[in-house]
Amino acid sequence: MGKQLGIGVPLDSVLGLFGEKLVPARRAYHKFIVDGLEAGKLPDLSGGGLRRSQGNNASAEKSLDFDDRILGSSEFVASLRQEGLLEPNQTVKMTLIELQKLIEVCYRLTDQGLLNRGRQNRVAKARNLFCYCGVKMLRSSGAEVGRYLNIGSSSVTRSFHKGEQLVNENVKLRSWIEQGIKQ
Repeated sequence: MGKQLGIGVPLDSVLGLFGEKLVPARRAYHKFIVDGLEAGKLPDLSGGGLRRSQGNNASAEKSLDFDDRILGSSEFVASLRQEGLLEPNQTVKMTLIELQKLIEVCYRLTDQGLLNRGRQNRVAKARNLFCYCGVKMLRSSGAEVGRYLNIGSSSVTRSFHKGEQLVNENVKLRSWIEQGIKQ
C-alpha cells in the first residue's frame, strides 16, 4: 500500500487526507479501510437512488418510479422500464446442463450434440441460442458459458448476438424457450 500509483489514483492526494507524513498516513489509511470492512454494510450508506433520497415518505414512493439499482430520476427509471432494459430480479432454477438438453431437443440434436464443435448450420444455431439463453435468461456469465462450451469469451459474445437475432426473428422459438426455462 502506498508503494505504487494506481491508475487514476493520485497517491499524494489520497494519503494526504490521512496525514502529512507518509508512514503515519499509510497507517491511518489502513486503519480506515479495516474499520470500514469491520463495520460491514450500513443501511444509511446502502441502497440509493430515488427511494433513499425520499426517506420514509411512503406516499411519494407510490407515485414515483424507482429502482434501487439505478441512480437517476423517476422519469429516467420509467424510460428504462418502458424500453425493457430493467428486468425484474427473477431467479431461474435451470442449469446450463438442463438448458443444453432443452436446446438439443429444440434443434433435434443427439445427446451432447451441442457440445460438438463444427459449423453445421443446426449445431451453430443451437450453440448461438445456448449462449444467448445462458447469459440473458439464466444470468450465467459469458465466461461460465464459454467454459461449458469450451470456447472463449469473445466467441460467446459473438454467439450471444447471433442467438439474440435468432430469438428476435422467431417468435415461436422465443416463446418455446421461455416456457421451457420457466418450467
